[in-house]
Amino acid sequence: MFAYSINNHEILWSAKENSIYGFSYDPGHSLLGVANFEAISIRNVDTGQEEPPIVNRDFPATQCIGRTDIKFFSDGSKIVTLESSFDTYDSQIYIWDETSEKCLGKLTERKGYAFDLHLSQDNNYLGIALFSGRDDENRVSNYVQIWDLSDEKKICTYENSGPMALSPDGKISASINIVNGNDIEIWDVRSCELIETIVRKPDNRPYSLDIDRKGELLAMGGENTIQIWRIEDQKLLFETENLYNNVSNIRFSPDGKYLLSAIQRLSGNDEGIITLWKIIN
Repeated sequence: MFAYSINNHEILWSAKENSIYGFSYDPGHSLLGVANFEAISIRNVDTGQEEPPIVNRDFPATQCIGRTDIKFFSDGSKIVTLESSFDTYDSQIYIWDETSEKCLGKLTERKGYAFDLHLSQDNNYLGIALFSGRDDENRVSNYVQIWDLSDEKKICTYENSGPMALSPDGKISASINIVNGNDIEIWDVRSCELIETIVRKPDNRPYSLDIDRKGELLAMGGENTIQIWRIEDQKLLFETENLYNNVSNIRFSPDGKYLLSAIQRLSGNDEGIITLWKIIN
């Protein structure tokens, strides 16, 4: 059983941000990097308070740090950031060395707007979900790529998929089937083959996925809801009551004890909300 109860004080903190595109824990689990397109801001995980930012509008993406999403290497040596453009449909994945403060290189995809970035715990595999436009019937066209960072090569491409998640051990990935806009597909990263499907009721649209550190649980942030699924038997373990807006980002903490969610702003004058939840088994 999972408990996420406001009345029982299981929401540890909430914080306001601009539009929230992505976030990531640092290796020490004490800081949270938040990409809100205008900046890469830093928050204290325990309190939610802001720290000095990594990058803001005065530090352009051409200097090797993007502002669409962020992931930390598990050993703290590098930061992977994403910069995407709807104008050109180009996406750049930058790899920044924290020790030498040098740009180690970038991966470029010129066929889509990347909006979701995941990194395996061993830092060998990277997954991205990309939006590549609409077809003649105005249907969304998304796809997912898995990269092997050791030789900077794409090893898997899943069509009609996205958003996505990558397990910390890099063995499986999960993605939304956008043909029906509902089911969650589980893939073998080594063989690029579909291994199972979580069939969901078509009562809310999914927007974000994450897999816990053991590769056993899958969190889904969706249309006014958060769901927790057990991957092995595709069983729904928990679902929130109606939230006030869509959950655009969801992340397990590295130790599996907490869950971060981002609820987007309701209007241009509003702000997004990041919430840290405590998981009770």
